[in-house]
Amino acid sequence: MAARRHARSRKIPTTTFRKELLVVAALLFLALAVRLYYFTGPTFANTQDEGIYYNIFLQGVVLHNYPHFTQYLGANFGDPDQGIFNPAVIPTFYSGLIYPEMFLLKTLGFSANLALYYVILTSLVEGLFIYLILKEISGFRTAVISLLLFSFFPLNVMFANRLEPLVPAAMFVTIASYILIRSMKLRNRGEVATAGVLTGIFIGLGYLTNPLSLSLLVFLVLLMASGALRGVERPGWYAYRIALVVAGIGLVFSVSGVFYYMQSGNFLLYPTVDRIAAVNNLINQPVSTLAQIGGIKLVRLDVQPLFYLPIFFNYPSPQPYGSSYFSFLGYISAAAAVGLVLLRVRFARFFAGMLLLYFILINFFPLASHASGGATSVLLVYMEPMLLALLTLPVIALSALGIDYLLSRAEPELVAFGAAILVAAIVMSVVNLNGDVMLPRSSMATVNAMASFVQTVPNATFYLNPYISGEVDVLTAHKYRVLPMTSCSSAYMEGIAQGNSTYIAVGGTANMDVDEQIIHSFSDCEAANLTAGSELVYTANNPYMDEPELQVYRLGAG
Repeated sequence: MAARRHARSRKIPTTTFRKELLVVAALLFLALAVRLYYFTGPTFANTQDEGIYYNIFLQGVVLHNYPHFTQYLGANFGDPDQGIFNPAVIPTFYSGLIYPEMFLLKTLGFSANLALYYVILTSLVEGLFIYLILKEISGFRTAVISLLLFSFFPLNVMFANRLEPLVPAAMFVTIASYILIRSMKLRNRGEVATAGVLTGIFIGLGYLTNPLSLSLLVFLVLLMASGALRGVERPGWYAYRIALVVAGIGLVFSVSGVFYYMQSGNFLLYPTVDRIAAVNNLINQPVSTLAQIGGIKLVRLDVQPLFYLPIFFNYPSPQPYGSSYFSFLGYISAAAAVGLVLLRVRFARFFAGMLLLYFILINFFPLASHASGGATSVLLVYMEPMLLALLTLPVIALSALGIDYLLSRAEPELVAFGAAILVAAIVMSVVNLNGDVMLPRSSMATVNAMASFVQTVPNATFYLNPYISGEVDVLTAHKYRVLPMTSCSSAYMEGIAQGNSTYIAVGGTANMDVDEQIIHSFSDCEAANLTAGSELVYTANNPYMDEPELQVYRLGAG
């Protein structure tokens, strides 16, 4: 009875709760508004995976060609013609992304933009749980700061606009982290059991969305081992909690395994495909040896051992866009990690350890191994900036804790310094976003203009440069004859010219992953080799960059 009276006395007053709810709702609306303002539409020709995901959705939702997992059995994984679900074509079948998307698009109708809205939704859910985590461990003000920083965090804003699995996976990891933190003070075995299994379930859902989500389990094991070594709790209690989390992961893995077994006869289809796809990359793509230990070579698809470090600290990235994913929150969170740990601020070691472990894993996580010629090659994790999405929780949490620590000091100078850091973080994030989003917006301006024109001439054949043909074909839902140009020569032009029914596109901005000179050279070549009698029928200016306007020509008969 006394415990119930104590619990009631700690309840937040209704008026305070409503005010906090309004603040959270306003901040989530701000986060949504920022993501929609910087929304570019699907730039899926710029990474192979995104185009494949869209193709899978189109196949299932529009053409009713759902995945046939028997395609994996006995397939030649080095042959990209084996089918769109073959690992030679797609790195893996991330069911935690694909099935929710398929359900959404089946329910509401196929739309390339709608597929991205799902990713934006998962981003907002992640922001909400970051707020709840900081509210739990530090208080309302820290939580508000965290959600404010998250609203403008360039890394999350940019990848919430990409059809990739890491933002949805990060959402599941963040939810699991919230349950984990809430459960740390539980002692009732029933409540601990429920929380442990739930934590495992959300880690498992994250694993189905991207395997790197299992890094939270690694962090959890290290956290519990640290507690046991320091004598905080009996080792058996920690072992019990870890077992519960593993049970939750096992439950998700078993349900998905049964599904895959019913479809293909292979219970371990998902990890098998993931491994074979990675081995396929290891064998069929050029790799560089980073180090050799005995008969084991550590290799990766590029020569930069610390690919993610310069991005974290906002140095120019080798990527053509998105070199400012962290704004200067990389510096803030790193400084906060050191300072707060030294000051013994509550939960500072928790998030500093999480940041360090995740950073190590995304740089050196072994994806696959392949034995050949007496040596074993080990492929380290792909160098993709999107993998940094896993760092969102520790970076935002450490930054918010550090800023709030300064704002809570008695010295006016420290308070002013904390306020200045907060304002500067938001301003710099906006500046970086404005620059980083310019090229994707420019690229999509060309693609959207071309897709609009294609739909006005339904019975024509369109030959587009290979940098935008796939995007236009998907945006028009494969309803029109859109083909890639394989050459820009006069002979090729004459070969495809069919009177008034054949069109080509010249100019515009396309595919940010291709060198600008290559694109312009192709357009110049097209313009120089137009067949006799070709007629300019459509033009569209680019409102974002000073680029040649998009021009559509109807080819003459030659």
